[in-house]
Amino acid sequence: MLPLLFAACSVLPYHRPPDTTLPPPPPLPAASAAVDVSGLLSRLDSLLAVADTVDSRDRLVELRELILGAASGDPGLRAAVMRYGDRVLSIEERSRVQVIEQPGLDRPVAPAPVVEEEVVP
Repeated sequence: MLPLLFAACSVLPYHRPPDTTLPPPPPLPAASAAVDVSGLLSRLDSLLAVADTVDSRDRLVELRELILGAASGDPGLRAAVMRYGDRVLSIEERSRVQVIEQPGLDRPVAPAPVVEEEVVP
């Protein structure tokens, strides 16, 4: 009974046998034109200047570090980070509360939030 238990608890290797060779990795894409990060960083700085919540500020600071870290890296990675950064910044810009000036009121009024309602057939 004990040998049966040892056979059931044995470890099976999940790797390739040592006699098989791996195919060579695909070639890296040709270096693309340098990606300019100054426009993205200026948008980021303008959003950081008006960040009203700690969470928003922390997200923007982390995004800045990611962009600066990728600026000197692989061109493919840099382009992907720039697309990601552009998308995050557009979401952050869209999430800002827009203030509408109302004549005759002492303070500006924020527009009412849009609430999505589920349509039940």
